Amino acid sequence: MSEYTPRWAAPAALLGAVCMWGLTPTSTRYLVDAGFPPEHILLWRFLGGGLLSIVLIAIFSPRMPARRDMALAISLGLFGVLGFNVPLAFGINIIEGGIAALLLGLQPGLTALLAALLLGEAIGRRAVAGVGVALVGTALVALAGATGFDLSGRYLFGCGLVLSAAVAYAAYAVIAKPYLGARVPGPAVAMLGTTAALPFVAPFGLAGFSEALTGLDFEGWLAAVLLAAGASVFAPMLFNLGLSLGRASTAGIYLYLVPIFGATSSVILLGESLSALAVFGGALVVAGVMLASLPGSILRRVVPGMSR
Repeated sequence: MSEYTPRWAAPAALLGAVCMWGLTPTSTRYLVDAGFPPEHILLWRFLGGGLLSIVLIAIFSPRMPARRDMALAISLGLFGVLGFNVPLAFGINIIEGGIAALLLGLQPGLTALLAALLLGEAIGRRAVAGVGVALVGTALVALAGATGFDLSGRYLFGCGLVLSAAVAYAAYAVIAKPYLGARVPGPAVAMLGTTAALPFVAPFGLAGFSEALTGLDFEGWLAAVLLAAGASVFAPMLFNLGLSLGRASTAGIYLYLVPIFGATSSVILLGESLSALAVFGGALVVAGVMLASLPGSILRRVVPGMSR
């Protein structure tokens, strides 16, 4: 960090990023309650995010992949944005935003597990135990529902869709990892994927889309802008900024705040309620993922006395 950069710059950027990501289930659920079907939500997210990405590319000219790698970058971007957003939009059409946020908290643990299986990265007993704890917490969240046990097939199907979004993005992170960096710039992959996804979702969401947009109130437009611009474009930019100003290990800790922001914002902004069992399950998810993903040295700083 430069001597001219204030100490609060990196934490502020990281908090802004995880806050936007945490608000994604909440803003999506608000649009669902406002009468937006999943098809309209997906069309808006990629239309708004794609247009903004084009503007940012034109203004700032970020480094793009070489021509020989362009197809690879677009394919990775499509896999990431469609694999995550499509099941999430349809899942949140069924379950509450707070429950979805807690379920998505499993994503970092899944990434660590898939990295061990697909990339051969070392995984110890502590990591296996942590993923096991997180899976138990995920099961409790899914079964608990927002206000009590909900074992209906439709509700569990919605939970399954949200979990499939977490699995898809974890798989994207692991599959894309060998290519990101000098060959395929990470920010370019996100912008290209968001822009290229529009033709895939437009045919399914055009009917009634303009009428749904004009019917949004002020809060609805805030949710729509946050969904299209905040989560897809500005949050990754802020996180990369915070990462560049601080330590990677410290930046990673902030990601565990995403489900907490999501669940809390759903309770405060949407008036949802979370059962005690769902809160306990969410705490198990966060604790298990931290146990599985964070290095022992970081864990000992977060939890004094933690051993390897």
